[in-house]
Amino acid sequence: IGIFVARKRIQKIAQYIVGSPLYYVTYILLIAGFIIELILTQPSSALLAQLNQQYSEVSYISAIIIFLLLLIIVLISSHLSKEKLREEHEKRLDKELLDYVEKLEDMHDELASFRHDYMNILLSLEEGIRTKNVKEIEQVYYDVIAPTLKTINDHELDIAKLSRVHIPEVRSVLRAKVSTAQHQQIKVLLDIPENIESVSMTVISFIRIISVLVDNAIEEAVHSEEKILQIAFFEMDSRQYFIVRN
Repeated sequence: IGIFVARKRIQKIAQYIVGSPLYYVTYILLIAGFIIELILTQPSSALLAQLNQQYSEVSYISAIIIFLLLLIIVLISSHLSKEKLREEHEKRLDKELLDYVEKLEDMHDELASFRHDYMNILLSLEEGIRTKNVKEIEQVYYDVIAPTLKTINDHELDIAKLSRVHIPEVRSVLRAKVSTAQHQQIKVLLDIPENIESVSMTVISFIRIISVLVDNAIEEAVHSEEKILQIAFFEMDSRQYFIVRN
């Protein structure tokens, strides 16, 4: 129990150090202690030689103890930093999974709404067919069926373009953002001409940047007259471009 309590206290101290400016001071003290130890073991002047003779044993022991303590704190801090990164990664994955589930729910609602509209279309056509009113059938087709087909085709085209992004995390975020924009009656225009295999920075940083860009663009598009959101993701001349316009 005593070892467990001591370990918890050390972890708390290390967590405090990681989250404060002392984290960087620890590295400086570690390097300074190492330099001081080298100077004391190899004195280059008479004063240092005299100090080495008088306090050599105490200085060695103190330097070693300080060095070991700082080294332990650095190792624990490094471990906690890795744990923090792992927790952030797991939280991001959980959020992406939640976004994906919400998207599935939205698709289910869309399917139910489409089924309802489809039944109404059939009823309208049934009346025109029963009365053999060709003009009424044409009106139903051009006013209802044709726009619906265009919406479906546009949606399938967007899905096909997103499939060119071969980074699952980025593709998932873009799907969620496109779905959010479409639910707010925003017309989304995607331009992903070629496959995207990787990004030129860490995936987490890239997702944070594009999320802010797209969210801001959606917010602006909602209050605009045209309600259009354009997203381009491509590579040219060994450079990668992610462009958002509204």
